[in-house]
Amino acid sequence: MPSGDTTSLEERLSLAHSRRTFSKIIAGGITGAIIASQAGAKAFSPPTGMVRIDGNESPTGPLPEAVKAAADILSRMNRYEPSNERSLLVDTIAQTERLPADHVIPWPGSSDPLYRIIMAYTSHSRSLVCADPVFEAAPNLAMTINTKVMKVPLTPAYAHDVKAMYAADPGAGVYYLCNPNNPTGTLTSIADIEWLLDKIPADSILLLDEAYIHYAAEATGVKFVREGRNLIILRTFSKIFGMAGMRMGMTLGRPDLTKPILPFGTSSTNFLPMPAVVAATASLMQPAAIAARSRANATTRQDVFAQLDRRGLKYTPAAANHFLLDWGRPAQEMRAMMKTRGFLIGRSWPSHPNCSRVSIGSDEEMEAFIKAIDAMRSA
Repeated sequence: MPSGDTTSLEERLSLAHSRRTFSKIIAGGITGAIIASQAGAKAFSPPTGMVRIDGNESPTGPLPEAVKAAADILSRMNRYEPSNERSLLVDTIAQTERLPADHVIPWPGSSDPLYRIIMAYTSHSRSLVCADPVFEAAPNLAMTINTKVMKVPLTPAYAHDVKAMYAADPGAGVYYLCNPNNPTGTLTSIADIEWLLDKIPADSILLLDEAYIHYAAEATGVKFVREGRNLIILRTFSKIFGMAGMRMGMTLGRPDLTKPILPFGTSSTNFLPMPAVVAATASLMQPAAIAARSRANATTRQDVFAQLDRRGLKYTPAAANHFLLDWGRPAQEMRAMMKTRGFLIGRSWPSHPNCSRVSIGSDEEMEAFIKAIDAMRSA
């Protein structure tokens, strides 16, 4: 991999594994504590009794089968791995996605591999290209390690503008694409993803973040992994599976592409929290239940959109469990006002200062959210 910096990969991989914050990086000329800007860097405990539609979490929780599997293994937690649970998870993912088992790596969440991929494939001379707005973890880390970040606005339909992304740097190290996108919840077509894969250099990769793909399963790019293309897919069990607090994710990609992100060996992916591992396996064995969750989310989302339409409020045409809501005024003010009424809503992005990211909660939560909007507008 071409690189203009002198920092070793081992040094650049000295990073705390959290999607919200990372504490210390000693890389090149960077020393001391580096605080990620996206979350304020402070631990947050929401007040009790609040309606939480800010974190893109599932309003339900793990599937009953997942809860049972996790509970059943607790009495055997004197063992790192009581009975090949990790292998069973890998095999289950491989069968579900129709991939060779060596193309699947389980992780304690998807943050760890995201950070590793950015550090392995970008450098002072190899940029990161991403959308604007997009989930900030990738560009924030890239800027911290002095990687040039090229941000490209979404199209008027809120899709990734893949042609503009490629034009921004035809030799980038990583092209980061989140599908469905965070924070807009919108989709980029398979045809556009394929166009970008056809264009990028052989030593570049497409990092396809599919954290929300189960809300729009038809949009997955996993077929490109089957074809051996230059991409790594990120997945997580934190969203539709309702396992955010259990920390379980995966990467899907060719072994030669994932090898550079494991310079110290595979211990970080071999020693995993077993309750999360068995819960993930049990969840994947319930495709009908997952599909039902996706349909329920879509129904609630469309009901919310209909209510917003009646009130003349604009929003992104999301296909996930969240969307951007345009208040027509500074979103930070609206977020604070919502909090006083018992609602935690998501943050805004610099490119969209009048928009808040809103997660899809339960029917009852979203009905109450609409009533809170009415109350604020009539106050």
